[in-house]
Amino acid sequence: MSSSRVPQVDYPHLPGREHNPLLESSLQATWCTLLIQAVRHTLAHTDALVTGNTPFVPPDGGPHTAPDLMVLPGLAGRNVGRYEIGRDGPPSSVCVEVVSPSNTRSVTEVYVLDPERETVEQVAVTDGALIRSDARGVHSPGMHLSFATVDGRIALCCPGGRVVTYDDDPFGQTAEPASGVAVSRKGRRADRR
Repeated sequence: MSSSRVPQVDYPHLPGREHNPLLESSLQATWCTLLIQAVRHTLAHTDALVTGNTPFVPPDGGPHTAPDLMVLPGLAGRNVGRYEIGRDGPPSSVCVEVVSPSNTRSVTEVYVLDPERETVEQVAVTDGALIRSDARGVHSPGMHLSFATVDGRIALCCPGGRVVTYDDDPFGQTAEPASGVAVSRKGRRADRR
């Protein structure tokens, strides 16, 4: 095999068109990681599985998606390679899609986060129309978090008042301070609108 060829990887749990790779830029990938880890932490005491970029199939077999974050009630501790509504369980309680340059049905909460424009919207279907509204300041019952703005940037407001942005270490509060440097950002104020 030539060193210039990329090896083929077999994903047996992804049939047909789902076989395409899931691609993110470094900006989107960082937001996806931050969201998944923060929501896993806030929902650790529940029966929910928090996953990301997992193929998600509606009950009618319609268009497959792979939301950047999904909260699946009742599935804590399970390993899910492909989630089909009905066969594997109920619709997810929350989906978040981080907008990337390349890229709802029955889901209780849907958010669209655009890290380049520093916006986050909640998406809802009202009278058959798709309605998008600013999600800053909206508490997500499914994630136990809310979105906010700090210094003009999107942030997550975690239980206990911790505010985390793209540049922060989501586990920073657990690290030992070095040379008297404070790890937490207690003085930081979140603007919820």
